[in-house]
Amino acid sequence: MRIPLEEFERKFGDINDFQNITYMRMWMSGYQQPFTMRFASLDFVGSQWRADETINDESDPNAEVRISTINIEENANRRPTPYRQPAGGIRAQNRGTQLQSLQNEQSIVMEVENLSGESLQMIKRVYPGGLNLLDYSICECLCTAKATIIAKILSW
Repeated sequence: MRIPLEEFERKFGDINDFQNITYMRMWMSGYQQPFTMRFASLDFVGSQWRADETINDESDPNAEVRISTINIEENANRRPTPYRQPAGGIRAQNRGTQLQSLQNEQSIVMEVENLSGESLQMIKRVYPGGLNLLDYSICECLCTAKATIIAKILSW
């Protein structure tokens, strides 16, 4: 289950945004009897991708960029187009458990509206702890697009 932070009903304290959350407190109310809840895992799930506002506003201030994610475990049965692992993508093994299982394969979704010809929109990923690529011999970027988008691009 995911709890979308954009749809919060009230806030406590002097928090301005959701950029740097280090802990959270959960509570539930309205139950008639005490009960026990057990969590298999409780994780902060957030996007480390950001739109580069400086470049985007200089290039095309009317364009709108939205960034989200899609993953195989929550969107495999999505309608009308189910999410599939990109061709050539390798799903990583979950090494934190005794059972052999695969990690949730996730991709970034970038939606752009009102993009004018020859303009530029950029997104970047934030690596708070840095990124060391010395142990990698091959890095790939797998890109896919919906057929409707490709048809629009080709018709220009």
